[in-house]
Amino acid sequence: MKTTITDLACKQGIVLEDVRLQLQGRSQRCLDAAATGAGTETFLNTQLRLSGGLEIDDQFTARLFGLDCAGEGTLGTLACGFLAPKLQQLNQREFSLLTLPIGEVKLRDVRIAVGDKLRASAEFGSAA
Repeated sequence: MKTTITDLACKQGIVLEDVRLQLQGRSQRCLDAAATGAGTETFLNTQLRLSGGLEIDDQFTARLFGLDCAGEGTLGTLACGFLAPKLQQLNQREFSLLTLPIGEVKLRDVRIAVGDKLRASAEFGSAA
């Protein structure tokens, strides 16, 4: 994720530094994420914070929620003004994990665990 954000920022003339990602598990199928970092463009500096969550329900539908951007100063306001509409397009967006192209195999369970590392596990079985 850092490379993607860094590349997008560079295209806008912004240099990102000290980007950090924090994950916190709410349950076995839900997590919150927050990315913070410092940005610089010519003489303007800012701190940005992107946050949101991911939840997977019993029908294996993943939903993004609470997507938000907060920034300090003029550059932060401009950056969040650019990012907010894109985040709102993704907010509450759902996609089924059952439609993944995995052939005759069916997803039976999925779990997410957040600790020192992010761990995702899935159980599969035959479609029949």
